[in-house]
Amino acid sequence: WFIFDDGTGTVMPVKVANMPLPAEGPGACNSMFAFHLVGKGLKGFGAGVGSDLGGKTAAGMSAPYDLSGYKGIALRAKAAKPTFLRVSIADSGTSPEGGKCADTTERTNKMRCGDYFGSDITVTSQWKTFVLPFAQMTQRGFGLPVATGFDAKNAYTFRAQSRGDAAAPVDLDMWLDDIHFVK
Repeated sequence: WFIFDDGTGTVMPVKVANMPLPAEGPGACNSMFAFHLVGKGLKGFGAGVGSDLGGKTAAGMSAPYDLSGYKGIALRAKAAKPTFLRVSIADSGTSPEGGKCADTTERTNKMRCGDYFGSDITVTSQWKTFVLPFAQMTQRGFGLPVATGFDAKNAYTFRAQSRGDAAAPVDLDMWLDDIHFVK
């Protein structure tokens, strides 16, 4: 698991190299633990949490993972206040590891990576289960358009991200639990 943020605010917990991210309790449905992320004053792309689905290659790149036996992803989530999240999965057409898109931060490059297939959800103060079918996941339209849709055979990373900007900085206090793929 990894945490990512735009560097404009603060995010807790702080990821320590070679150490697992901490879990806090209680989780959803009487589970003992869940993942808790707090961010304050994020004025860029925001912050989130993710996981490399297939682990890392010897070169340190994300390895592909075959999700073709599944129809979607499910998770439970809650937040201190209503929070917009983008739940996404990088695939062969949207991740640099797939070799089809341009690994660049140039915003005007329509071939750039990072326009992952995903779904937008609104998380509230009560635990809620979200089931997100791959067939309904879409791109946001800023990077390489992938007309063939999500490539479930070559999935790289899962992400749950809250977005902010200079006009509306994001403050988030969210919990995630029971993230799993569904048949």
